[in-house]
Amino acid sequence: MTPGRGPGSSQGEDRGPALRERVGGRRRRLPGGDGHRPGGPPDLLRRLRRPCRPVRRGDGGGRPRPGHQGVAVPLQLPGVPDRAARRVQGRGVPVNVNYRYLDDELAYLIDNSDSEVLVFHTSLGDRVSRVVDRLPRLRLLVEVDDGGEHVEGAVAFDELLDAHDPMPRLDRPGDDLYMLYTGGTTGMPKGVMYRQHDFVKGLYDAFATLGLPVATPSTLAEIPAFVAAMAERPRFVSVPCPPLMHGTGMWVGGMPPLLSGGTAVLLEGRSFDAHELWRTVERERVTRITIVGDAFARPMLRALEEMEQDGRQLDLTSVDTIVSSGAMWSAEIKDGLTARLDALLIDALGSTEGGGYAVTAAAKGMHVETAKFQLAPTTRC
Repeated sequence: MTPGRGPGSSQGEDRGPALRERVGGRRRRLPGGDGHRPGGPPDLLRRLRRPCRPVRRGDGGGRPRPGHQGVAVPLQLPGVPDRAARRVQGRGVPVNVNYRYLDDELAYLIDNSDSEVLVFHTSLGDRVSRVVDRLPRLRLLVEVDDGGEHVEGAVAFDELLDAHDPMPRLDRPGDDLYMLYTGGTTGMPKGVMYRQHDFVKGLYDAFATLGLPVATPSTLAEIPAFVAAMAERPRFVSVPCPPLMHGTGMWVGGMPPLLSGGTAVLLEGRSFDAHELWRTVERERVTRITIVGDAFARPMLRALEEMEQDGRQLDLTSVDTIVSSGAMWSAEIKDGLTARLDALLIDALGSTEGGGYAVTAAAKGMHVETAKFQLAPTTRC
């Protein structure tokens, strides 16, 4: 499989790894740039490197495979971003797992990705127990306790964390892989691979399209100006409503704030609750909401209507952008939202394999037709 070119699907200078290090290292200096709560960047970055040593070896005591950046690590963890980041810190390849998968889909994905380590919540441990004997490559099971039963042979994540010193900071080549598995709507899940420098460059290239009008850096020398420009802007606080196993949730909702000194705020419920979202928006002064079409937008509008009927009022004036990708967002729902929010609604069309292809925008007093888009600058017919 050939690595993809990243969300922006554009060519350019290799600026990924060093750029990521520099922006990540300085984001704590930006207003509100605490990465994700609690703890902020100092705590987050210290913790990221602690479990990388055993996971990079793949078995808690072995050695890396020659010529390999690290092991593939499926993450069967609803909404736990720091553990995904740890895999990248240790040069492992994080593999997203749909936590609704049952035995056959789970076994297929782990086998197809050549994975040697599996990290999972104990509440999902029953299906792990049933498939582990079918997966001879698996050498390490790491369980995160969320109230489920212990899986025989698995090591507790916190114990793994406490038993190892952090790995030293690594120089990571741009050829290191990032992988995202599609949802399998055309059959079994498909793993799409990207060179990390292409992927990060694509995210930066997409910033302007997704409502962040700050010139992003194309060389290391441009990073100070980028950081200064971000510091002058209002605080960037993003809520990804889809699960982080979903490309839209991670690429549009989770990664951009962490690459630009902002804050990613996660909803606590495992099922989407629009009332929880709006309470979170008011409490955290959220500026961007990321959704997947009408499946999220319709209950969001319904919740606003219910609050109006009940005479409840929340301060939602911090929201300046709502971004959707991955499913249809109908015109009537957009109209209902823009009538109540002074926000720009960005509807993006793209794919896991190729990134963003087209976009449309709506705002108060500006009606747009359903599923009518303008091609992105990087798209060619």
